[in-house]
Amino acid sequence: MKLLNFVSALSLILFYFTITSCSKKAEEINYSNDECDYCRMQISDNRYAAKIVVKNDKLYKFDSIECLIGFTLVKNIVENDTMTYYVCDFSNPGNFQEVKKSFFVHNDKFISPMALNVQSFSSQSDLEKFVKENGGTEINWDDVVNMVIETEQ
Repeated sequence: MKLLNFVSALSLILFYFTITSCSKKAEEINYSNDECDYCRMQISDNRYAAKIVVKNDKLYKFDSIECLIGFTLVKNIVENDTMTYYVCDFSNPGNFQEVKKSFFVHNDKFISPMALNVQSFSSQSDLEKFVKENGGTEINWDDVVNMVIETEQ
């Protein structure tokens, strides 16, 4: 009976480790080591990085917002319930927020890796503070997408 309990417990433990070791978790961006999935440049500036997380734990990494958009245009990817687009919060480098919840500024004083010069913020107040201190034009996500389309032509 003790042997049966031991074998049952051991089987459960092995089953648990098999399940957890097989499930992949989307890793985070490793700055200065990872390369952009669109332009293949090294991702080094944590103020501008972006990513797409797919529900199967696939992670696409980008060095800038414009590379994320360019990638989606080339691959004909449309954001849906199986994936989420994220951009870095310019006022809190390295912290990501969903594109849907982000606020954007175009400011040529701050050069992004691919020179579109768009910064994203997690709150309207952070955006307003940035614009007051540095200038720039508030834009929305559609404006950012259109800017990328214009530069790709």
